[in-house]
Amino acid sequence: LGGPHTCVIMLDARSGAEAYRYGSNVACARELPPCSTFNIPATLIALDSGAATPASVFKWDHKPQAVSAWEHDTDMSTAFKQSVAWVFQNLAVTAGASAYETRLKAFGYGNHLAQGPIGAFWQGPQGGGELAISTRGQAEFLRRLYNGRLPAKPESTAFVTTAMVDEIRSGATMSGRLGSCPSNGDGSRQVGWWIGRLQAPKGDWVFASSTRVPLGSLR
Repeated sequence: LGGPHTCVIMLDARSGAEAYRYGSNVACARELPPCSTFNIPATLIALDSGAATPASVFKWDHKPQAVSAWEHDTDMSTAFKQSVAWVFQNLAVTAGASAYETRLKAFGYGNHLAQGPIGAFWQGPQGGGELAISTRGQAEFLRRLYNGRLPAKPESTAFVTTAMVDEIRSGATMSGRLGSCPSNGDGSRQVGWWIGRLQAPKGDWVFASSTRVPLGSLR
């Protein structure tokens, strides 16, 4: 991470005060495709709408997938943790673009645009997707999520925040979500995301980081 196309923001999870920022205001306000970090609001929408429950099992249709680990039936928790693309594509088709746009506006999530292919509108302009959110917007969305300030059922919020937990160690809990996808129409650059929360004895922060680099640089 680094340079003019990188932004890292940490906000106090309670007050919203900026605890740390790397990158210019321009970089931190630039709207970018959310890639698979979109699984966070998508899961909230699926659970709230009844399209899925925490116990749902999704049947793989035996079509080859980009990741071989996705080629099996999966439940909601596994789909979220492994970013199983076909599950979120199918949920989007079931809900429809207008339902997503209504909920994204209510969440205050990015530009709210569920436009483009219904199963990939969060994956960037190369595939026709128009949904975008800034790095600062990602951090602010997470703060609302963790403070119960999103218009979502408490049980849906609890499922998502529990699924996001990556590690608990020495009294600290790290939660997060990664994502990467092409960030421009010709696919020559890609965006990489890491967003989440750090709860530690000395503080509680939400964070979002993004970087735009030439295609293939994120390994």
